[in-house]
This record gives sequence, C-alpha cells and structure tokens, in this order.
Amino acid sequence: MHRILLKPKPPYKITLHLEKFTIPGHPTPCIYGENCCRRIVDEIAYTVCVYGEPDKSVIEVIVYSGDTIRAREIIEHIYNTRLDYSLFLEKLKKLYSIALEYRGFGKDYYITESTTKDSFKDNS
Repeated sequence: MHRILLKPKPPYKITLHLEKFTIPGHPTPCIYGENCCRRIVDEIAYTVCVYGEPDKSVIEVIVYSGDTIRAREIIEHIYNTRLDYSLFLEKLKKLYSIALEYRGFGKDYYITESTTKDSFKDNS
C-alpha cells in the first residue's frame, strides 16, 4: 500500500462534480462518499480523498495494488491536477470576474438562461 499527496494549484474544486456524476452505491465512475472515491482501473486499486477545497486543496491517494507510478499518472489525468485555473481564466477575461465571484460554482449557484445571458453581456 502506497500513499501519494497531490496539491493542485488553487482554486481547485472537484467534489461537487463527483457528487453529481456518480451513482450512489454503484462503481460509475467510482464508488463515492465522504469526499473519497474508490476505483479499480486495469489492475490498479486506489482510493482518492479530496480535502480543503477550493483554496487549500490536498488530494490524498492510497494505492492498494498495482503500479504506483501509473496510478499517479491516471489520477493526475482524471482529477486534472496540473490545470492552472487562474491562467485559464486570464485568457478568458470576460469570465474571470464571474469565476472569482462564484468560486467553484457551489451548490447554491446554478447557471440558468437568465444568469448566462446577464453574465456574458459585453459591457465594453
């Protein structure tokens, strides 16, 4: 058993995505609960837990079996840990202020036609 710690650049938020797109009690795409995702890919069995979202995110990985280096590569890809969200937003200047206001688009904020229309007006 091996432990890996990953620290993506803030802001980083993925647990809302996992909550929304996993089926409780079924391994699609993983078995998710309490900020942790359990999964087997090929011969690699692991658990990924995410703490401290969005500003002090730490991804803790426990690899139970299989190649630890390959497990890290898979998790860095699936969890997109190399993404620099701030750099991405800088390139999309009109979205930057929206993203700062709604960091991670939490549970209380949902994009609707009216928010989209208002949010993306060109005020220049």
